[in-house]
Order: sequence, then C-alpha cells, then structure tokens
Amino acid sequence: MFDFQCTSAPVATAVSTIISLSQSSIADSGTFNIVVPGGTTPLPIFQALAPLDLDWPRWRVYFSDERCLPRDHPDRNDKAAIDIWLRHVPIGYIFSLPAEHGPVEGADQAHHMLSRDQPIFDLVLLGVGADGHVASLFPGRPYGSQSDSPFALAITNAPKPPPERVSLSARCLSATRHMVLIITGREKLFILDDLRGNKDCPANSITARESATVIYPAPTVI
Repeated sequence: MFDFQCTSAPVATAVSTIISLSQSSIADSGTFNIVVPGGTTPLPIFQALAPLDLDWPRWRVYFSDERCLPRDHPDRNDKAAIDIWLRHVPIGYIFSLPAEHGPVEGADQAHHMLSRDQPIFDLVLLGVGADGHVASLFPGRPYGSQSDSPFALAITNAPKPPPERVSLSARCLSATRHMVLIITGREKLFILDDLRGNKDCPANSITARESATVIYPAPTVI
C-alpha cells in the first residue's frame, strides 16, 4: 500500500525524506544504499543535495536504469547525476549499469554483479514517465517481478528514445526497505488512479518491505 503525500513542494519534500532516511540507515547499519532514477525528474533533487554536508562516504548510489550509450555520453543517466551532484561530494560508492556494452551484455553483466553483492537497498527513488514507466520498465512490457527474474533486464525497442537500455528489474528494486515515487508534472497524475486501484503498471510491480510513498504536486490555485 502506498502512502500518498500531496504537497506544493514535491522536490523539497523528496529531499527531506532522502536526508531523513539516510541518517536513520547510517545509524542502523553504517551505510545508506539508495537507487536513483534517470531522466529529468531527479535533476532538481540532485542539485539540492550537492551542496549539503551529509555523511557522503557512507552513501552507496545505484542507478535504476541506463541508456545504451558510451560512457560519458551527455545523454546517459549517470553522466547527468555525476556532473550535477556526485562529482561534488565524497560519495562512497557508485554502481553504474554497464549499458555501453549493449542491452543484452550490459544486463547480463549487471545481473552477475548484483548477484555477487546481493544489496538490500534502503531507498529506491523513482520518477514516473508521461506514459507511466518507472526506471526503464514500460507499461505492457515484462517487469521482471518473478522470484527467478534476473536482477537486470535488457530493454530493446523501448517506446521512447533511445530504444536500447538496461534496467534494474522489479525483483531487484523490490529488495528495498523504502520506496519513494515522485511525480513532478501534473500530466502524470493519472498514475495515482492506477496505484490506488492496484492496476497492472510498472510502479505496482515493485513492493518495498517497510514503506512506499508517492509524492505529488498539489493543485495550482489561481
């Protein structure tokens, strides 16, 4: 079940939640394992985090999905996060998906790396696309939620460019204590009905162990 938080400041609310969970996770286990999304939704969050004085060496950052582009390509998800945020703080660990090897080889390598480490995430932070996709899990496509699914999926012929990607599977993303789904555009609010109705959609294929929160914008008052 999702906890729905309507707010006039979704980004600030998300940042506050991330900080709070990082502090409690580090106090509990000594590390903070966070999955972050790509696209434009998290960029203001990354900008807000960059100047903060947090316990960065204890943070372990994993990317939810990646575009099959060369390392350092300006359109890669990890490139944007590194430029805006991660290069400016003494972050402890970064797990970038090896999508530069193509979707099949990249997903296979990522699966074996994650199988070796078996991380339990403290927070999976996800945005929502205009079509309802999260990470690179698209509606009507396999989400990889079965117990024997690989930890990473090869995405081909994606309905939005670029067509080839590597994504953490729903099985992998569900290995988290907390999930936060942030919606910043009002055109994406249709996903609320899907979540409340438990409809078949990518976000509903991910099940956090302790809490799942949806942060979305309040109506604009004219």
